[in-house]
This record gives sequence, structure tokens and C-alpha cells, in this order.
Amino acid sequence: MKQAASTVFSIPLILDLVTLHLAPMDLSQCVLVCRAFWSAFVPYLWKDVRFSNLTRQEGSDFAPSLLSESEGMAGERRLYYCYSVTSIQVVGFLPLWLTLSTAPVFPRLRRFRLLSQDWDDIGAPTTMSQALDILEANTTLREIDLSYLNVGQDFMPRFQRTMDHLPVLTQLVLNIRGRLPLLHHLYLLEACQRLEKLHFSIDTSSYEYRALDQQELEMYQDQMSRIKAEMNNIKDLLLNTDFFGLIMPGYLQRSPRLERLIIPKLSTANARIDLSETIRVNCPGLKHLEIRSAQMWMTSQTEVISACSPSGDPGDIRPGLESLTIRLGRGLFPSIVIDAILDHKGTLTSLSIVQNSPLPASTLQRIVKVCAHLRTLMIRVIFSNAIGIQMNVIQNEQWSCHCLQTFSILFEDRCTEPGRESAMGFLQYMYAQLGTIKTLEVLSFQMGLAGWVPLRHMFLNGLEHLFNLRRLRVFGLHKEEASMLDKRLVQTMLDRWPRLEQLGGLLESPRTKRLSEWVMKKRPDLDLTTLDHEL
Repeated sequence: MKQAASTVFSIPLILDLVTLHLAPMDLSQCVLVCRAFWSAFVPYLWKDVRFSNLTRQEGSDFAPSLLSESEGMAGERRLYYCYSVTSIQVVGFLPLWLTLSTAPVFPRLRRFRLLSQDWDDIGAPTTMSQALDILEANTTLREIDLSYLNVGQDFMPRFQRTMDHLPVLTQLVLNIRGRLPLLHHLYLLEACQRLEKLHFSIDTSSYEYRALDQQELEMYQDQMSRIKAEMNNIKDLLLNTDFFGLIMPGYLQRSPRLERLIIPKLSTANARIDLSETIRVNCPGLKHLEIRSAQMWMTSQTEVISACSPSGDPGDIRPGLESLTIRLGRGLFPSIVIDAILDHKGTLTSLSIVQNSPLPASTLQRIVKVCAHLRTLMIRVIFSNAIGIQMNVIQNEQWSCHCLQTFSILFEDRCTEPGRESAMGFLQYMYAQLGTIKTLEVLSFQMGLAGWVPLRHMFLNGLEHLFNLRRLRVFGLHKEEASMLDKRLVQTMLDRWPRLEQLGGLLESPRTKRLSEWVMKKRPDLDLTTLDHEL
């Protein structure tokens, strides 16, 4: 048996297939079976190491004793464990054994993520110096995420030294708190220009604003000229800093390989910046755009989206946007933004429109009619007495997005009783159209009063052929609506959607407690949680 196990588990492909079906608890039991199992399964058990000490008491030693011993047999086993680790995630403060001079080195470590916390009753906060010590010791790192760390005046020289120790690093996410001089921003950008992904955010909310003097501006111009476009390899960029309006145009001019750009929430001073012409001329490969700033002028948002559109000229190599996430402010929804979005209808596969004021149903209809390649659509729709759609006109219109996999919609009902008939008609039409999209896997509805009545006698009939549906989330039901649920209705859902993994929102009311207990007994594998329902 021992020889057979050794022979079988010496084949990596078999091990990979077996461990796909084993939870961490199962893997921990496998390593206790015999030496052959221990050698085979330890690399999978320790491949992704996570430490979370937010609930630990101060001074508690929760690290495995194996990692804190370095001599004798325990030391040899520690080396074997460390060789298996490829990913480490720490939430809270760094464990003591990881900050000592005898801390282990992980020869195959690829990803390191640290979400630090302020001082509270659980331990001292992690310093930037401690984090950089760990990074310098593990030179095989490719992806780093450091968040919520405070920085001081000595940060930049130490950071530049750390970057020299990480020759294969490709992705860096850096969220820090403190104040960096303008020149140090450029030092950081220069040190990171060989990376493919750079997300840099600095929180200066606890500091007073200080205007730049002429000498600083001259030094900035000189340092920016040192960043050469041919040396810049950045493909994924986020810069969230008080100097955004000053740095971003010049840096985009030196980012010819950029494929994904995130424009963060901007201050009032930075909201008027227009990046459209800079993007049009210097970023021909931009395919993914995320505009998080609702303060950005609508015309600027439109021009940035339009700047990514192919012009039709023979020499134009712009591919068009594949994904777009945009946040709009309050007020009437500008049709010019939708027009700019639909210019990318031939390439757009993911669209998320987040706004304080919802869209009319007519806008949703425009999007789903022409964007044939959409795989993900997240949107917010308002129903009023006049929905802006003649139902007799669209009854025979077919949605063109037949590759849709994820559809999330938030309804806002402003209909009075006499005006609800048109909203019901559109909902019935929408359910019927969704029922023809065989690729749908995730459906999320957040409903007002207009949503529930069609849900009972139209929803299931419209979606009965969605055999690939894995997640259904319906939120916003009232007490009387939840009481309309019964075993027969839920059983119908389970029968029609055999691959269903999540049924969120429907059974969270106290009135459905017994029903949810019945579902859990019948389908213990079904997820009834509602953790990610927000649109």
C-alpha cells in the first residue's frame, strides 16, 4: 500500500486532480496518514498561507511552532514547509516569528498581501520597515499588496532599495497613509516603470494642504523628463493622490503599453482635468476603463470614453473598450454618455454603470439591443408611470447579448397604482428575454414593489430553461411578499435549475425560517447567504 501510494502520488497531474476536491481540513488529515501522504500533500496544504489576527489577544503566538523553530529535525521540516508556500496573506499585524532576524525565507513565494491595522487591543501596528524587510528577503515575489501602512520621510530611499531586490516583480498594489513630496511621487513611478501593474494610493486626509512653490515645480519637470516611454512597461494603472491633476497627464504620455486605466475619486480641484487627448494620442492599446469619480464633469467622462474608440482611419490601432465601469453623479442621465458607451458595442464584454440617479428602462433596452458581446451587465433602472417604452413596439425585439453570463439589476419603483401596468409589462418582457440566454450563470435582482408580483407567476416561467444558472439573488422583498413563498415554489426552482449553488435573499425573512431550514436539509450544499448582494 505504501509503495502504491508513493507511485501514484509521485505523478503531479493525479495530485492536482485529487486536491481540487479536497478542502484545507481534508488536506490536513491526509498529511497525518503516512510519510508518503505527508510528502505528497504538504505542498498543497501550505501553498496558500493566511494569517488573520483581528480576534487574537495581544501577545498570542498563533503561528505554527514549526515556523518558529530553526534547528534539528524541526528545522529541516520547516525548510520543506517553506518551500511549499507560494502565497502569504496577513490581515492585521505581522506575526512575531515573521519579523525576527531568524524569520524563514520562502524560496517559491510568488504573492504577498498585507492588510495592516491601526493599534488597538490586539497588538502593535505593522511598520513599513518591517514589511519591506520581508519583501527584500523573498526575492522571488511577483505580486505584492501592501495596504493601510503609514510612511515617513525615510520611506522613499528604502522603497527604492527594496525594488532593486525584487527583479521578477510584476504587480504592486500600494495603499499608504502619510505625506510624500511631489518629487518622491516621481521617484516611485520611476522605480515601478518596469512593472505591468501599479495601483498606488496615498491618504493625506490628516494633513493640511500645502501649495507647491516654483522650485518644486521645476524639479518635477526635470524628474518627469527622466521617465522614458520606451522603458515604461505599465499595463494596469491607478494613481490616487492629491497630485493627480499634475502627474497623470505627463505620466500617461509615457505609458504606451497601457491596457487598463482606473480614474479614482477626484477632489474638486482635480475633477476638471481632461485626459481625453492624452489618452487618444499616447495610449492606443487601452481596453479596460474604470471611472470611479462622480465629480468628474460629464463632458470629460464622455470624451475619455470616446478617446478609446477606433476612429476608422487605416493607421488607427485602437481596439475599443472591452470593459467599462463608470460612476455618474446625481441629476438627469446624459444621453451623450450612453452614446459614447455604445460606440464600443462591437468590443464591449463587461459594462457596469453605477449612479445615484437610476436609468430609465428605455436606456437598458438600448444597451441590450446592440451590445452583442456582453458577458457582464450591472445597471440600475427606474420605473415611473411613463417608462418611455411602447410595449407593443418592442414585444418582437430580441436582446442581442446572447453570451451574457452575469446580469445584476437594481429596480427603483416610483409607479403609482395606475401606472404600474407598463412596468409589469416591461418586467414580463425582460424575464422572457433573459430566459432565452442559455449562458446565464448569475442573476441578481434588487426589487421594489414592481418586482414581486411578476416574480411568482412570470419569473419562473420566463427563466425555466436556464439550466446553467448557478447563483440567483433576489433582495428587497417585503414581509407580505416573503410569506408568499412556499415549499412548492422553492422546489420548482431547485428542479428547474439543477446547477444552482446560491439562492440568496429569498429566505432571509423571519417568516421563512421554517422554509429555510427545510431547504438546508434538502440541499445542504446550497448557499443561502447574502454577503455580496449590493449592486
